[in-house]
Amino acid sequence: MGGAFVNASKLDKFNNFLQYIAPSKYGTEIYFRIISDKLKDSDPVKHEKYLEFYNYTMGYGLCYLYLYLIGVVYLILGMIVITLKNRPLK
Repeated sequence: MGGAFVNASKLDKFNNFLQYIAPSKYGTEIYFRIISDKLKDSDPVKHEKYLEFYNYTMGYGLCYLYLYLIGVVYLILGMIVITLKNRPLK
């Protein structure tokens, strides 16, 4: 779903929405950017076309920021769910 096996620009609307709340999209982009950085030295144009083809245009900074924010949001939601589930029954 994050673009590792399917070109992310070719997804339907529902999966396109899901990829933005799933951390796999951002982790996959970071992973492919690390791999493609080896191409950057030999052919910078090919490096950019490779990233654009797979729709990896966010960059390292935004990916790390979104991964951090998703982690914090999931942590807060988890704490809310645990708190609500552990309330005494009346």
